[in-house]
Amino acid sequence: MAALVRLYDRRLIEALDPNAEQLSIMDKLATKDNGLAHLEMFTTSPVNMMALLTGPEEFLRCMTKIDNSRLTIPTHQLHSEIAKARRPFDGLKAPRPARRKAAV
Repeated sequence: MAALVRLYDRRLIEALDPNAEQLSIMDKLATKDNGLAHLEMFTTSPVNMMALLTGPEEFLRCMTKIDNSRLTIPTHQLHSEIAKARRPFDGLKAPRPARRKAAV
């Protein structure tokens, strides 16, 4: 039920009863258009699947590493705001693979 309330709060599903203010077990539900868009995005995009499987911090580190290898910001004054926006991400690194425990 908690998962349904979370989807409802994020406006991804709706109760078919327009008078319902809160979800209950008896409510019939429908997926809203933006809920369908989210579902399609996460089931068809390999990038979003990776984010789901790895967790947000690891995903951000991995994407930042890839981005840093492909992107260099010019040092000209015109680009100073872009460089400033990137600074918080400069320290992030891709996570190290977890070590497997040896079987005894």
